Amino acid sequence: MDCILCGKDHSKSGACGIISAINKRWGVPENTKKRKNNPKKATAVPNKKHKSIERKKQPKLLCGNSAQMDFGDGILYKGDCVEVMKTLDEKSVDICVTSPPYNAQKAYEKVKQTREEFFLFQKLWLEGVFRLLKDGGKLFLNIGWWCGKREKRFFLPSEMITIAVEVGFKLSSWINWVKGSLKAPQAGRASGDIYGVSPFFSNGDEPILYFTKGKRKHENNKHENWYKWTKTPWVFPTSRNKEHPATFPLELPLRCIKMTSVEGWTVLDPFGGSGTTALAARKLKRRFILIEKQKSYCELIHQKLS
Repeated sequence: MDCILCGKDHSKSGACGIISAINKRWGVPENTKKRKNNPKKATAVPNKKHKSIERKKQPKLLCGNSAQMDFGDGILYKGDCVEVMKTLDEKSVDICVTSPPYNAQKAYEKVKQTREEFFLFQKLWLEGVFRLLKDGGKLFLNIGWWCGKREKRFFLPSEMITIAVEVGFKLSSWINWVKGSLKAPQAGRASGDIYGVSPFFSNGDEPILYFTKGKRKHENNKHENWYKWTKTPWVFPTSRNKEHPATFPLELPLRCIKMTSVEGWTVLDPFGGSGTTALAARKLKRRFILIEKQKSYCELIHQKLS
């Protein structure tokens, strides 16, 4: 067919010279290229001189649109831990090490729960962990001493023990973690009646509750710190990580995992946070399962583990 501009047939030569001249005058890039197989059809190709129209390969987004990421030695799931755990295989986990949010109004706690809502949530996620743990499995639970405002606060360890026992766990031990050193524990600032006779006392330690499921099983796990770490308190500093407002130090999950598992076992943390439990599991050659619902912390975990 003849061109309506110049009257010539361009079926073999390609574009019209008049169109090319106009495009060149106004800086429009040449965007057609003849195909070898079918010369009558043309395909759009970017001009190398115009880099702005070239598409660069985008980096893989961690948890923006996908529900999980496999690191080879472990998996990160994005979502609410109660719902995610329902989708995982029963009795697929050997040990759980975690520190749940306990309604202390930290930056990651978007909604303040009532007392009833708080206890219900604790029971739901503990039931999920109990279902996933194998017989003889272990749960290490690092929490604070108190929850709620001072006039209505309650002693958190006793409440968590009560709920965990109702779910089916057995309380095996209570580990006191002293933050810092025995001579200089890392406690909060003085408060209350300053320089008076009615002060509030700040705790320089936290409890780690150790639960078991069913009958204990024996497997050789001898290592250089076995006897030393069976004695409490455990004394080591808190984490200096500012990427998350409630990060426990690597030493905490490392001791828990090393004392109660062997290489190849699977470790669960339903409140993944900044991924410290996964780092400890990887260091000890254990597999890990993390669950975290906030996208920003999923991306932080991705950066640390990739």
